[in-house]
Amino acid sequence: MKSLFTFLLIITVFGVSAQEGVIVKYFDSLWHPSTKENGYFYTEFKKEDTLYRCTSRYLSSNKLFCVSTFADTNFKRGYGTIVRRFENGQAIDSGFKDNKGRTLFNYHYNDNGNLMTYYSYDTSGKALLILNFYKGGRLQDSITLENDSNYIAYSFYENKKLRARTKWDKDLMGYIGDGFDEFGKLIPNYIFTKSATFEGGPAKWKKFLERNLKSNLPSKNGAPQGKYTVYTYFSVNEKGELSNIVATNNPGYGTKEEAIRVLYKSPNWSPAIKYNIPTVYRAGQAITFVVTDK
Repeated sequence: MKSLFTFLLIITVFGVSAQEGVIVKYFDSLWHPSTKENGYFYTEFKKEDTLYRCTSRYLSSNKLFCVSTFADTNFKRGYGTIVRRFENGQAIDSGFKDNKGRTLFNYHYNDNGNLMTYYSYDTSGKALLILNFYKGGRLQDSITLENDSNYIAYSFYENKKLRARTKWDKDLMGYIGDGFDEFGKLIPNYIFTKSATFEGGPAKWKKFLERNLKSNLPSKNGAPQGKYTVYTYFSVNEKGELSNIVATNNPGYGTKEEAIRVLYKSPNWSPAIKYNIPTVYRAGQAITFVVTDK
């Protein structure tokens, strides 16, 4: 047996049951399909005319997570209003989709129940307006789409003074503009926001994984022919170091441990930046081992 690996996102549906016309599916904490034994959420899909009424709950407590409407049991196309909740009942976020399944707006709330972010979209799925708020409720960022291609962003300190005035540059794939301190003084070489990146970009990141993963490990451990996907998530801290590396599933045959091992070997990334300050960034990587008969 020979093993290879790929980075395609492959999802297999687990834990499906049907009782009295209701389809039940189980999911892990990141909403990947799961078995009941490893589940964190479960959803009951009840057919109503051509749509499914979906009631999702926390598996351990049976408390309501959300009620929604979808065209299928894979959450591919939703309709109407959806409100997701923490286990204590506090809203996490809410949104609305039109009769073609297009999202028109989203609200996201912080743990105090105050509005944290608001998104408004046009019918093509482009964001028209993004508003971010401080915990106390004051406006932090206002980002608008102008002329169908240019994002204009204004950011403010909690004392309401202007923090940054920036514009999206599609060639540089980032915001450029001016930033100010709390006294209104211009900050040179200001970076409004930037994602964490592996040195050399996605192609170099893929090469790093290819060179360091033990791709034949599953076959050595007796895995039958097939594909074994490990879903990993990790943080990139202010120094660019990877930490809090977790896998949300375990296909077995040493794949989970191998995926985590190689991520811990990663060199430092270029850290994410927000408001000209390095910040923590959360990223994910799906790694699929392929066992063949050749």
